[in-house]
Amino acid sequence: MDSNPEWSVERLGFASQRPFEHANVAPMNLQRPKAVQILLPVWGYGFVQSLLRFCIPTLLAPGNVPLLAKMLPTRFVVLTRSKDRRLIETHSSWRKLAEVCDVEIRTIDDMITRDNHTACISLAFHRAILDGGACGDGICFFLMNADFLVADGSLTNVARRMMRDGTSAVLAGNFQIVAEDAAPQLEPLVDRKSGALAMSPRDLLAFSFPRLHPATIANTVNLGLTHNARPNRLFWRADDNTLLGRFFLAHVVAVMPERKPTTIGSSYDYSFIPEMCPSGDVDLITDSDDYVVVEMQPREHESGQIELGPITPKELAHGLSEWTTEQHRSNAKRTIVFHTGDVPKSSPVDAAIARFMNDTSTYLSAEPMPYRGHPYWVGSISAHHERLGRPIGQSDWIDASNNSIRHGLDALLREAIRRVYGTRPEVTPLHPSWNWYSTISNYLKTVAPGSVGLFVCDNPTAFEAWLLGRPDIGSFEAETVNTLLRPQYMPLVERFDFCWLAITRKSASSTASLVSRIAPMLRRGGLLLVSVDKEALEDRRHVVADVLRMSLDVESVRYVPEPSVVAALRSVLRVLHGLALTPWAPVAMLAAVPISLIASGWNMVFGRARKSFPVGRGRRASVVIAMRRPMRSDHVVPLPDHLDPEVARHTPSTEAAALVLLLKHELAGSGAAQEPADIEFAAVSENVIEAREFLERFKRDRGIE
Repeated sequence: MDSNPEWSVERLGFASQRPFEHANVAPMNLQRPKAVQILLPVWGYGFVQSLLRFCIPTLLAPGNVPLLAKMLPTRFVVLTRSKDRRLIETHSSWRKLAEVCDVEIRTIDDMITRDNHTACISLAFHRAILDGGACGDGICFFLMNADFLVADGSLTNVARRMMRDGTSAVLAGNFQIVAEDAAPQLEPLVDRKSGALAMSPRDLLAFSFPRLHPATIANTVNLGLTHNARPNRLFWRADDNTLLGRFFLAHVVAVMPERKPTTIGSSYDYSFIPEMCPSGDVDLITDSDDYVVVEMQPREHESGQIELGPITPKELAHGLSEWTTEQHRSNAKRTIVFHTGDVPKSSPVDAAIARFMNDTSTYLSAEPMPYRGHPYWVGSISAHHERLGRPIGQSDWIDASNNSIRHGLDALLREAIRRVYGTRPEVTPLHPSWNWYSTISNYLKTVAPGSVGLFVCDNPTAFEAWLLGRPDIGSFEAETVNTLLRPQYMPLVERFDFCWLAITRKSASSTASLVSRIAPMLRRGGLLLVSVDKEALEDRRHVVADVLRMSLDVESVRYVPEPSVVAALRSVLRVLHGLALTPWAPVAMLAAVPISLIASGWNMVFGRARKSFPVGRGRRASVVIAMRRPMRSDHVVPLPDHLDPEVARHTPSTEAAALVLLLKHELAGSGAAQEPADIEFAAVSENVIEAREFLERFKRDRGIE
């Protein structure tokens, strides 16, 4: 069998920490911009609406795109889904934008996945830059997001800097405001004739300061009410009119590449500057009078990361050491000033900032993280592969493991635990679930060498250590398998010799769907091993019936009981395991030894796998079912339902559908030449309130009474 499966990082064209090739290389940027491309990736109804209602109107302010297009040839490129195209191109703000510059909509359906937004955006930006011409052509790329509000004059100020100084890239800082508070106040400010929402930098800040997002407040050090445990930017309130910021993760506003890497090793705000501008000729805007962008986010955004009390330099440094690159640390050495009035020449806050940043630097790790093969990116791009319908292969797990290695006592303790208990599913008899996992691993040992396998469960990361040693096995999250569409699914048909499907309480309700989707992926004679844990079996006894398929032969069924004594001992061991990386580790390890020995003995006597469910009050058991696809040449496994997008769509609510019919009737009465496509959203909406708001906005934009 091929030792380098086609879902590996290398063969998919994504890089980890390896030498990079470049499509073309220009000398150090002594040139000036000759043309501009504004790149903006966006998809999904909510984000598209934010783009059309607020972001584009601010870009239509006189000092932004209209003036920029007079200074340099300008093209505005939206990177989006096919299904969002007509929603964009029929909207009034898009049509007004087309009057002042060239516009283009490029579809990136092959890149967009559920969740994992940063990876999708980074890959979309990268492709657009590669497609934008050779280095030396003088094309300057502005990188925008759909939830941005851009102050009037900001874009042209950036262009003037690059034309004056020959700078290769410009960075800036921004902060977040509450979308729910801002949106109702912004809509009346849009000029109906020009479509512009023009606010000077100071006016935009005066609007934003009363509407600061909880995440922004949590990042404000000298307020100290709350803090973000993993901040990428910090703020200090100087007075009512001034906010001072230090940004590790500064936004890449514009870049004129000195070279174009054919692959990227981390997200765009980690890797684009060092990869594309190796000269380091990069400008960080520090005065808000020159450039202001604020980001509209829902109030609950990042709410799970906010904690009570102030953040300490030691706590901050611990988090920063896990992800900051050399560029990030360099960004944070300068203060960015956001102000609605004149800036005081000196402030006591300046000394507090310097002291806090110096204290933080003493706790930072000596070596910054690499911008190629960054550990966050390795995990993100592996998840991206999976969302696109490519099983995660061994090379992904190797990269993820290499970038998450811990050192010192932590690593020694983890290795000691691994040697004593093994790694799931290949555990030692001392593991409290040995009888359960040994039943599974014994089946897997019967698979012929050289076979190609698949592992499906809720969280494959929990089995990372095992998957590292199995180059023959790819893995999927259960949710991903259930959402694969035809283009992603069909290459997987009859590809695998065996599959282990691990059903838990979380995935129990979708067991029938999972089995129906996995069965066609098996080659003739292929083994499907389904394990259902005790919690899932306890909640849904009929889950065993959901497993069975007429197209597969059942080879065996084994129930693995869990004695009540072992269940109690397992709970104790779980507590002791949590103490293993604390000062109580020696006590925890000593206590774990006799408890593990008792659990092991009890399992060997009372926990052996059997053919029938253990009877008796309060008895719990898991089950392992082995099924095989027949070898007959004429045997066909039917393909699952819901592989096509039109079938997978949500069913609209009755009221939303009625609203759509009403709109169609009104359009016909208004003499509209054709039925606009953006009502497709309302046709599939389950949110009646959102559908109503959409229809009202739709009618208002088009002057329909």
